[in-house]
Amino acid sequence: AFAGVVTELGKIEFNGLQSGKSAKVSINNQGCGTALFDGFECMSPEACPGIMVNVEGNVAIKNCDLQGIAPGNPIYTSLRNACQAGQMYQNWSPNQGPQVPPQGPPQPGFGLP
Repeated sequence: AFAGVVTELGKIEFNGLQSGKSAKVSINNQGCGTALFDGFECMSPEACPGIMVNVEGNVAIKNCDLQGIAPGNPIYTSLRNACQAGQMYQNWSPNQGPQVPPQGPPQPGFGLP
């Protein structure tokens, strides 16, 4: 799912009382690479009442603090999916790519020594 260039972006943060109240956040990446956000944060239960979030395309979010978002609410499925995808990028290094567990021995014919 994650291929091509990874573009690193900052974080989206709501940390004050009702700072994200009724906000509409849309993240849409239909490009060839991955948009890798450092974080999405609703840092207190009072920070994001009524927030609407929609994530589409190849998006990963490394650090998610979703205290101000109702857990299990289906309207946040795309945000939770992007947060889960971001877990593989926790140790991201632009020179080495994501640090993911090996998938078994290399298969011949894929340019590996």
